[in-house]
This record gives sequence, C-alpha cells and structure tokens, in this order.
Amino acid sequence: GGQVTSETATVTVNPAAITGLTAAADGPTVLGTPTHFAASVATGDGVSFAWDFGDGSGGDGPNPSHIYAAVGAYTATVTASNSAGSAATTLVVEVVAGAEAITGLAAGSTSPTPFGQATTFFATVEAGTNVAYGWEFGDGTTSTGTRVEHTYAAPGSYTATVTASNSLGSVRDSLTVEILAPPTEEPAARVYLPLLQQ
Repeated sequence: GGQVTSETATVTVNPAAITGLTAAADGPTVLGTPTHFAASVATGDGVSFAWDFGDGSGGDGPNPSHIYAAVGAYTATVTASNSAGSAATTLVVEVVAGAEAITGLAAGSTSPTPFGQATTFFATVEAGTNVAYGWEFGDGTTSTGTRVEHTYAAPGSYTATVTASNSLGSVRDSLTVEILAPPTEEPAARVYLPLLQQ
C-alpha cells in the first residue's frame, strides 16, 4: 500500500489597502433639514468610516446624516481605515436659509398724480424670503420690482395690484390710483372796480 503524507501550510492574507476614497453630500441643504453624506472606497477590506462634520460634531458609517445649526459653508472630513492603513478626504457642505412664507404685504403709491407725470409704486413685506413682485397697473400694462414707475395714458381712476410670490406661495394687495385731468382753461375773470363815492 501507498503512504499518505500531509503537510500544513499557514497562509497569511493581508487585507487590501484602501484606495479610491470618495465622499459626497447632497446640497446645498436648507437650514434645519439633514445633510446626507456618502463615502466609498475603490478597494479595501474591513473598512470603517469616521466623519468630522466641520462644526465640532462627528459621525460614523458610510452613509451618515447631520443637521447643521447655522447657515454657512462647512468642511467635512471622512477618514476610512482598516488594518492596512487609512485615507481621508474632505468636502464642502453649503447650508442655506430656508424659504419663509410672505406676510404683511403692503403697497403704496405717489397718487394722486397730475396727468402726464409718472406715478411711483412701492411694495414691502413684513416677512418672506426670495420675494418677487409683479405689478398690474389696471390699464393692461405690467412691471416687476419692489419700486416701479408708470405713466398712465389717460386721466381717471385705476386699480393697481401687486403680487408678492416665492416658493411657498403668493399674496396680493391692491390700491386705487387717481390720475388728475389737466385743469380746464377758464376765461379771465372780469374785475369790477367800485366807484369811489365821495
């Protein structure tokens, strides 16, 4: 019979080193809502991820989320590590102010206006972000802006309307504009001098 010989060999497998670390975040992020992060590596075994969000707080894992407390630009750093070593990369996160609903729209003008002269219109809001103003002057013409001028083609009374709008909605306000007709030419008044009685 044959003889069986067995040998045992110990093979040490070194973990693959980390290469190709990338990081990303959704954004810009509206203040008060979470920023979602993602990190990945091209190669690397048993990788763990540690995050520094750039505002003194941190997290871990490949897909953390974080809510920033203030508007601004933050430099976030992610460090990927395993037993073969580590790698780090940074990214900038923009946190922007959120939209605020429009309240307290008020419109005004320099009316009454003599015919032929421009009327100035102006609008303000008590609150609201990224507000756009659209005007309808009541004579078929329109304009945009917080302060606009318009010259009417005829004397009369007009209803002007301003619409203030942003991503959360719109509000309207109206005002009456009086365009004064030019004065009519009156005949020269006759002057009667009383006779001086003696």
